[in-house]
Amino acid sequence: MTLDHLMPISYGGGHSNDNLVISCFRCNNLRGNTFDYPDCCRIV
Repeated sequence: MTLDHLMPISYGGGHSNDNLVISCFRCNNLRGNTFDYPDCCRIV
């Protein structure tokens, strides 16, 4: 599991608790610099 940003830092997202989410390593990497999560992480 990894800590990820709901709004990517490159789009102005911050490190506040309301912009952080837990996701698996695979989904975090697949998501990259987008706002969409792969289907496997939608249930986390």
